[in-house]
Amino acid sequence: MRILVYGAGVLGSYLAHELVRGGNDITMLARGSRADELEKSGNVIRHYLQLRTTVDKVTVIRELLPGDIYDLIFVVMKYPDFEAVLPALAANHSTHVIIMGNNASPVEMRKYLQTNSPVEKKVAFAFQSLAGWRETGRVNCVRGPQLGLAYGGLGEQLSWRPVMDQAFKNTRYNMTYYTNMDEWLKSHFVLILPLNRISVSYQGDLRKAAKDKRLLNYVMDAIDEGHQVLKENGYAIMPAAQEQFV
Repeated sequence: MRILVYGAGVLGSYLAHELVRGGNDITMLARGSRADELEKSGNVIRHYLQLRTTVDKVTVIRELLPGDIYDLIFVVMKYPDFEAVLPALAANHSTHVIIMGNNASPVEMRKYLQTNSPVEKKVAFAFQSLAGWRETGRVNCVRGPQLGLAYGGLGEQLSWRPVMDQAFKNTRYNMTYYTNMDEWLKSHFVLILPLNRISVSYQGDLRKAAKDKRLLNYVMDAIDEGHQVLKENGYAIMPAAQEQFV
């Protein structure tokens, strides 16, 4: 399959690596020094826990033109950056778009793409579970032996799920389909935002924060309260085990 990964940070780079591994024809959209690195050396990933480095040759573009047609476009970037790329995605004539990452506005993003595109846009949302950081010339990925990937639409069945399944065939992802990713994304925000406060409270020293039981109890109380707010507003906690885990 011909696939574009729009974004070349840690998450986009690892996604591109796995999709190459699955036998797809991968293009990455990057800019500046990151695009230069990819063109010169390929997609270099240090798999931190696995103690190995991989290099994948990918096609690199710096701009998405309306006539650049792909079977799938994955948009992988930080939430504040999504808005800036929506016009180019809407103008592009590709049909299938998957917006991947933390997202507080999935309904609005889908509406924008479908309203402003010259072709029918089929939009899904996804989230992959890994972490890492960038260094000059490579990215470092921290992951387990099998990665979780949650994906789905916004309350409707995806008639084009077989397209996604084909793209991820022979990859390490353990894929879980959700009918309503809006619930999943909101549940994730409820979990992750209070946890982020731990780092702020101790200027990034998580070893000290982990010893502060009072702080950790506050965090768990905040997550519990967030779960209650979601349920009172008609949202289910996704995945359902998250509430019990907390």
